Amino acid sequence: MYRDLERVSARYGAVTAPEILPHNPLCPDIVTGRVNLPGLELIFLLPLTYPATPPVVLVTADGHDTEQIATGVWRLDLPPDERLLHALEPFLEAGAEPYHKAFGPMGGPALTSDSNRAEIAGWQPIYTGRDPAVAAETIRQGLFARSTGILANSLTDRRVLVVGAGSGGGHTAEQLVRSGVGGIVLIDPDEVEPANLSRTVYNAADTGRTKVRALARRLLSINPLLDLTLYPADVRDLNTNTLLELISRTDLVMAATDDLQAQRLLGHASYAQGKPMIAGGLYAGARGGEIILSVPERTACYHCATRARSQAETTVGEVSRTTDYGTGRLVGEMALGVDIQHVAGASVKMALALLLAGRSEARLATFLESQIAAGATYAVFSMSEDFWFFPRIFDHVPGQYAWQCVWMHVERQADCPVCGDPAGRMDPRQVVPRPPKIEDILSAMGGSDSTASVNQSMEATF
Repeated sequence: MYRDLERVSARYGAVTAPEILPHNPLCPDIVTGRVNLPGLELIFLLPLTYPATPPVVLVTADGHDTEQIATGVWRLDLPPDERLLHALEPFLEAGAEPYHKAFGPMGGPALTSDSNRAEIAGWQPIYTGRDPAVAAETIRQGLFARSTGILANSLTDRRVLVVGAGSGGGHTAEQLVRSGVGGIVLIDPDEVEPANLSRTVYNAADTGRTKVRALARRLLSINPLLDLTLYPADVRDLNTNTLLELISRTDLVMAATDDLQAQRLLGHASYAQGKPMIAGGLYAGARGGEIILSVPERTACYHCATRARSQAETTVGEVSRTTDYGTGRLVGEMALGVDIQHVAGASVKMALALLLAGRSEARLATFLESQIAAGATYAVFSMSEDFWFFPRIFDHVPGQYAWQCVWMHVERQADCPVCGDPAGRMDPRQVVPRPPKIEDILSAMGGSDSTASVNQSMEATF
């Protein structure tokens, strides 16, 4: 037993030799050992059956209460003198600094001292002799290791509002973070269901969690320093002032909902706040899709773009998905995840180009300039060999098949209440996002409703 404590002391830099404490007659079958590390005391309650069975380990960090930590997997297949060190590895991280409590993924480095962030990320306590911020920053900087010259580190200071955390929004948020975007605001009211696993970023452990919390956990595993704000709510239920404030604090809006009213609301609010928006969507069965780009005062708005699509549908045939009469949301359809990712990936590349505008060191910064200047801000995608108008456009062109894209020109309409003549524009606060719910009416009648407090209670920022 003592030799094992000596090995722990040597591995983790004990300040004194380990001790076997006086026998406690109340616990005749327990031998108590102590190891003092800088800033940390370890007490080992070793049963007489040790090392066949694991000890109880109590940890006391300076300024903290005593805690019991698990000892990981007790590997009976290892030599007896290796079992204790192996069991402690997930919970102790050697370093030159005094040991302190931090958090990190199982088997990984300590990445934060913030217990709230750790709870969202699903990280465990780790007692470390290192600064977790250094490890976290190393991971964040590594996100740019393979994109030098294409992207720029300035993305760390960019913040994106992602509305919709389903198949499209989840992939969008993940790729933005993997590209180095430093701040994400997530809005989505739904929970992860088993049916979501086939074409989203979620896994079985996420079922039953709200999508924003499940997605936040995944994003923090990519960038531990990510600035996150979570709203497990329908965007139409947010007070318009709250939504406008959120948009004002971001650099870009990514609209990835399955709700056409929500898309229009976001298009109106983002244009009014002078923030660009990218709205992605899939047509019936994901045989095709679209991305609508809106840059205030430089391009037409989302409203004008969808009006242009409606005009095209009258001559070439409808492609839009049907909506549920009661909710206004698009009806869920069978579709392949790879087709959804195809459109989501294109929207991320456009988003990165907008976020990098003016950065001469980033090649992607000029990716959209010609399209914006030409007013060609509506991209239509085909993932099927005979989709919509594509056979007519590419008729007699050899080598054409399913994966094609056409940019359509969209003009701003003078009478548009969003991007038209400034004198005729409508303030987003004058638009009712949806008919009021019965509980909202009852609350208003009781005089106890406070929209600001409701919005505040839905928000989680860390």
